[in-house]
Amino acid sequence: MGNSEEAIKLAASAVKSAPEQARPLAAQAYILHEAKKPAEAKTAFDHLRRIAPGLDLSVTWFARLAPLAKSLKLPADWRQVQVEVQDMGQRPKLDTLGPFRWEPSAAPAFSLTDRNGKPFALDQYRGRSVVLIFYLGKGCPHCMEQLNAFDPMATEFEKKGITLLAVSTDTAQGLRDTFIGYDAKDRHFNFPLLSDPSLETFRKYRAYDDFEQTPLHGTFLIDPAGRVRWQEISYEPFMAPKFLLEESTRLLAQEQTP
Repeated sequence: MGNSEEAIKLAASAVKSAPEQARPLAAQAYILHEAKKPAEAKTAFDHLRRIAPGLDLSVTWFARLAPLAKSLKLPADWRQVQVEVQDMGQRPKLDTLGPFRWEPSAAPAFSLTDRNGKPFALDQYRGRSVVLIFYLGKGCPHCMEQLNAFDPMATEFEKKGITLLAVSTDTAQGLRDTFIGYDAKDRHFNFPLLSDPSLETFRKYRAYDDFEQTPLHGTFLIDPAGRVRWQEISYEPFMAPKFLLEESTRLLAQEQTP
């Protein structure tokens, strides 16, 4: 071998860059053995044997280590036998790690009021399914587009046993202002708009960005048992009521399948 000291330095650098890789270690062990540095060669070789018990000894990088193995009085197949680890620590009971199958989470309870102060609580819908829409108030044009997209389909949802509710960041006065220019006796949406200016319910449903400290759009399907069966939380409002009706019908039908 020509410049052995330089070769040793380069091999050490390669191992340092990839300390648990077989090829650099094999090269280092070979170079050290050729350079007549038996102690250092043994160290590199032992490391190689420890990390790679399944090496293919027909590969040139490893086949050329046969003289080194022989000098260490090792057999021709110098690979270490991989010992199965017996002590893996205490195994917790699987039941403590959660349910075996995914289960829908319970929808957080809430009690909110509409523009006229009428209370609405999730508990009063137990036994019925609910689509809960979180929107960012009257000042959000896209939110109004979303409500207008769901409004004509409210009857179709009701036919499937699903009630629509919309939760706004507006105060009660803000909800009333939504309908300025209309007769207050009219129902301008076919589902209630509820006020949550404190954003408490937004936070409960995680329709809230903790980093930006701002509410998010959210749409949730809650089944008759009060469990969240489908949800979308986004910086944009969910605009596919027909899809949601079909998907809600499919998901809720699964409960009746034996």
